Amino acid sequence: MNLYLIRILLLSAVQVCLVIADLENWPTRSFDLQVQQRAQRDVSYSIPIDQSTQFGVSVKALVFEEYGYSTSALPSFNGLLNMGIEVLTIDLYYNNFTSKWQLCPAPFPLNQTSTSISTIHNLEWNGKTYKCEPDFTPSTLMAEIRDFITGTNTNMDANYLQILYRLNHFTYPKRTLNSTVDLNKIYKSTSSPYNVLGNATLSDTMSLLGPYLFTPTDLKTFRASTSEEDRYFYNQSDETFPSLEQFIFTDLKRATVAVIYDEVTSNPAWYNYTSSDNQTIFINNGSVNLTLTSMADSEFVQTCVDDYLNSSNIDSGTDFQRLSLDTHFRYAYDDDTSAFDDTKFRAMIRCGYSPILNSSTYSIDDFNQNNIGEIINHYVPLSSWAWSPKSANVKSEGNYSMDDESKDNEAVRCVLVYEHGWYVGNCYDTYPFACQHSDNPTEWIIRNVKKSYFDAEKGCPKDYTFGISRSSMEMLSLMEAIAASDVDFPVWIDVNDITVINCFVTGGPYADCPYQRTVSTKGLAGLIAPSFVVAVVVLLLLSLEKIFRVNPIQTNRKRFWKKKINEHNKTEYEGVPS
Repeated sequence: MNLYLIRILLLSAVQVCLVIADLENWPTRSFDLQVQQRAQRDVSYSIPIDQSTQFGVSVKALVFEEYGYSTSALPSFNGLLNMGIEVLTIDLYYNNFTSKWQLCPAPFPLNQTSTSISTIHNLEWNGKTYKCEPDFTPSTLMAEIRDFITGTNTNMDANYLQILYRLNHFTYPKRTLNSTVDLNKIYKSTSSPYNVLGNATLSDTMSLLGPYLFTPTDLKTFRASTSEEDRYFYNQSDETFPSLEQFIFTDLKRATVAVIYDEVTSNPAWYNYTSSDNQTIFINNGSVNLTLTSMADSEFVQTCVDDYLNSSNIDSGTDFQRLSLDTHFRYAYDDDTSAFDDTKFRAMIRCGYSPILNSSTYSIDDFNQNNIGEIINHYVPLSSWAWSPKSANVKSEGNYSMDDESKDNEAVRCVLVYEHGWYVGNCYDTYPFACQHSDNPTEWIIRNVKKSYFDAEKGCPKDYTFGISRSSMEMLSLMEAIAASDVDFPVWIDVNDITVINCFVTGGPYADCPYQRTVSTKGLAGLIAPSFVVAVVVLLLLSLEKIFRVNPIQTNRKRFWKKKINEHNKTEYEGVPS
């Protein structure tokens, strides 16, 4: 057998073993964590999608750099989706030689020994080596995302995915810029099997998402149908977006695609956005205005950590409203020189920014960690803007799990705000409660009056109601209001799972769970009463029929045969005839 093929087979076998080992070590979401993520999604239904705060990952930094640009990376990519990662940054490279978009950061030379498009190649480009599989294209990733969407397209599991494109081109090696080497002879050929791989346009890269994709065209339709007379707070923005509930359950959408970095279209000789691209992709500073910030910006980090979290220089009457209405799709990304730690990660979440992991290593429990499973498992519990990181295992800082249905915890069904986020506490305990302005969800009143959860809704002044923070910015405004008042944590908010355990709802103790129909004792009696009456009547009729039934046919039949038998017996001899 060819020595090269033997080497390829051995390398493939090693990669398969590594993938299997990674799958066995890949974390899974605990039951409590799933409940929390669903609860946070549900309370955010009325919030526009541009105000969502989600956990993001650079697929290149955490997946491809470790597993290569091949199908070996798909288990880890799917692991991200299954763990609840909802912002995916994907680097695309425009291949000037084939005029196609690809995932691999290097072109495929024509002199490869193997012509199989499914063979992993070690490609040298600009001083780096990349493991790339030619038929591992952007469409391959979109097929995985499509399968994830179809598999979770239920009321319980549907979520909103943000796909962020970074558009790159191949940087030519410096040693060839002033040389006579013709790169076209190495990488460009009309007959190469690699020429048909990849996607010719950006819109082609996401075509597999089809009807699940919310596009700039859909946004125009939404804005045209939005009434100017609608006084809903978030509709005061100059750039309105549909609410999460309308996005998922009315429009039946699941994802958006936006370009956050572009070094390609600035040169018309490389690539120009097509009309189809403009109709399907949100382009920063074009069809949408994104807020993208680097953790290397020390002034920005200082502003969030010191000013917002310590509430020292913020005016809740203006700043929170401005941030909620004038900024959209806020992201904060790190790199190897400014990697997130727990404090900065939580600070970005609290300040309303979706953190995007973009570093190759992270310090976790005083160890530098580069295993994607360990990294994701560490940061997912920290990624909720609502719940405290510790609340996935305890309720009200006590030893109580969300799947504990014991009698001692029957009343532990109502949500309290502590300094680090939400916990679930005993509904009959008395604490201060949060009153939210009816027209401005970032304006709160918290008075030094203690009530149980059941009595809190009656204690708010005019124009205020017993409220709930439905977004990270509303949560930040609530935390600031508590800090500025003369009350201590915790504080009641209008969230509970009284009706159905682990189904957190807002609207008071009698609010219905959207996933399970509940019936009161009186309602149950009303439902079964008609059936019960009908059953009694039927049983009574059957009893009467049994008592008074006369069956002449059966009676005559018995008399007839008795007479025939007697007549027959008269002609019979007794004994033995002679």
